[in-house]
Amino acid sequence: MSSFIHDHSQLGNCELSQAEWRLLRDPEEFLQPFKEQTKRCEGDNVTLDQLQESMDFLVDHFERQFHKHRSNKPFIECITTGWYTMDKYYNKIDESGAYAAATLLHPNKRKAYLRAAWRPKWIKPGLRRAEELWTKKYEKYEKLEVNVHSSAALRNLRHADPTADVETDYERWRQSQYAKMHSDCEQSEFQRFVDSPVDNIKFTAGYTVLDWWLEPSQQRTYPRLYHMAIDILSAPAMSAEAERVFSRARRTITFDREKLKAESVAQKECLKSWLINSLVDERLI
Repeated sequence: MSSFIHDHSQLGNCELSQAEWRLLRDPEEFLQPFKEQTKRCEGDNVTLDQLQESMDFLVDHFERQFHKHRSNKPFIECITTGWYTMDKYYNKIDESGAYAAATLLHPNKRKAYLRAAWRPKWIKPGLRRAEELWTKKYEKYEKLEVNVHSSAALRNLRHADPTADVETDYERWRQSQYAKMHSDCEQSEFQRFVDSPVDNIKFTAGYTVLDWWLEPSQQRTYPRLYHMAIDILSAPAMSAEAERVFSRARRTITFDREKLKAESVAQKECLKSWLINSLVDERLI
């Protein structure tokens, strides 16, 4: 750009100074993490703990930027304006215990993550919100019969025996003994899980934390907490899919179909979503 301006003397007044380039660089550096975290939280496999983690990272990013630009008053005012909006949405996720619960129910995070990433005064309220969710709905949840057949995901556990293609009688017996041992403890399933040391499981797009909780061994060890984990970790982190369904419904409810009942529209949109995501065979419809 500079060489182009130098070759055209009439554009000399358009050349940016170092201070002006720096003025553009600082906002770009500040905004880049927001773009990255927005992209990271897109997709159907994103869980609430990932959204909580992204928000925690951005809080830390704000704090670092405040410190870095503390002598630049105009830019600090811009960062402060952004912080007011960030704080508003960060407080909103505190209105539900689902986000803290999703973090606590992640085997690689548990309570240790809160101690590492949160301010001390945030930890106790976060734990209380998640535990209230547990006690109100899941602590007395009726235990259901667990499918004892090993799922494909079991063979993908990075810390499991690679030769264990099937779950043996011994393994089922061992898990049942562990379940009895834990049932005698004073701690609830929730407390026992979140207080345990973190794991180091390698999760990928093909093997998620939700897949881990769907393992029979987790169901036997945490027969009630398992239900909470499935509910929390299957909740969509963003409303993009619901908005897409809403937009597609406009093509279903055309002006000459306005007498369709809500139940009929819901069934059609559900079936359409299944077809788009290859959950059903179109030939069977």
